[in-house]
Amino acid sequence: MGVGAWGWAEGVFPAWNLSRLHGAVATALGALIRESARELRDLELARLDDLLLGLWADARKGNVAKIGRVLKVMQRRADLLGLDAPTRFADVTDARRDVEEIAAEIGKGDDQAVIGRIERDLLLNQEARR
Repeated sequence: MGVGAWGWAEGVFPAWNLSRLHGAVATALGALIRESARELRDLELARLDDLLLGLWADARKGNVAKIGRVLKVMQRRADLLGLDAPTRFADVTDARRDVEEIAAEIGKGDDQAVIGRIERDLLLNQEARR
């Protein structure tokens, strides 16, 4: 039995190659990270529940400061749980400048047919993203 590159005796783990070993370790680490993240999220949610419980009675009585704090706690819960729809941003790119830069990059800055095709493709791409 010879010693492999990793200092292990060859044949000790005959069914394992480096690729399979890497995959197994990556899978185990991924599961550990997901579990840790889940535990942390659950802990944070429990803390938020405790805070909310302490503020709720006064907020229901109309205490404006407590209402504000309750809303902040509720927003944090929503953020942790991903309850809100993602924010959409307006496309503020300058399409004409992009077209000119692309045309110049491919050496066709003076070819109006190429510029027209690039412009059309960019507009179609922008429409598809909406």
